[in-house]
Amino acid sequence: MPAGHVQLLHAASILYESANIPVVITDAGLNVLWANAAAVDSLDRLSGLDGLITYIPKKMREEIVSDILAEKHSVVFVQGIKKRITFTPLGGESLLTICTFEELLIEERQLSTLAYHVREPLFYIFTSANHLMRQLEDNKQDNENYEIAKAVLVNAYKLLRTSHMQSEYSKYLFGTQGYEPGVHNFPRFMDKLCTSISAATKTTEIPFFYAVTPQPIYVHFMPEKMAMALLNIVSNAFIYTKPHNVVNLSVELVERSVAVTISDSGRGLSSSQLEHVFDPFYSIGAEGIPLGGLGLGLTLARLVIHEAGGTISIKSQPDMGTHVTIILPVVQELPPDITVSQVDSDMFTHRFSRVLIDLASVEKLNFFDKAGKW
Repeated sequence: MPAGHVQLLHAASILYESANIPVVITDAGLNVLWANAAAVDSLDRLSGLDGLITYIPKKMREEIVSDILAEKHSVVFVQGIKKRITFTPLGGESLLTICTFEELLIEERQLSTLAYHVREPLFYIFTSANHLMRQLEDNKQDNENYEIAKAVLVNAYKLLRTSHMQSEYSKYLFGTQGYEPGVHNFPRFMDKLCTSISAATKTTEIPFFYAVTPQPIYVHFMPEKMAMALLNIVSNAFIYTKPHNVVNLSVELVERSVAVTISDSGRGLSSSQLEHVFDPFYSIGAEGIPLGGLGLGLTLARLVIHEAGGTISIKSQPDMGTHVTIILPVVQELPPDITVSQVDSDMFTHRFSRVLIDLASVEKLNFFDKAGKW
């Protein structure tokens, strides 16, 4: 072991040996070089060189190593051990990294309680605003009050979206997000989703075109979560707009994977903005103003896509638009005893569907289509 490593490990043992939280020091490949007593006691697989690696999923591991090599600080939640791990590269040539483990059950309860107490009054807001709109709908003389009731309802959807996204993110952060994927015909799922997107966005004056291969392609995923991920990306394509913007979505089989591309000709992103698009709570408004949104849409999209074993990449240029590519693994051969799950036909068309909630921030969204179920 290099002399520099020995000195750093000695310093770490003095600083962290008696700490009451698990602390581990690794090399750039996440191999364990030293662990304090709290880590050894609470994480039974840390005794081996690759002990930490066995706890962390491969794709998450690749991102962490990439951050370490770039000397970037990163925080992940590892569901298997119900702990948040903070990776802090020490810098320099050693590429050693301090990993600290924390349990955040109090914060989890706080966020769950907050989400509940936001949604309860929202129920009454939705009910009251809908009642007012029905009463005022046919009264052309009272258009002002109808528009007020409509504005209340639209903003209630936006608040519900914020609550949903915060709740979903906290489940990933604290490892309480269950994952029970089924095998689904992905093009059929996407066709239903795109049909609903088209109906919801037809009043936005931004054309939405989609092309979904009719070929059956089977993928392991959870429809509700995958819909949230894709809708957050589509939402950005409509929000960060400019004159003559067009949004396109395609689904096709590429070798042994299914590729989803979502592109627009909107405002686009600078290279500095592109570096942070997946960071939690990073947001730039449609006019380039910081904190333009909650900043969790793309964070959640990447979490969901990685959970399904896929990848997501984004290319963008200012004033030229953005191109998002999602690659998901395909089930190559269906075992004879497997059941192909059917996507609920009403999932995207009821009043509180993911389509209306996740696209709530899109201007002039068609919340009130009398011909549709919502």
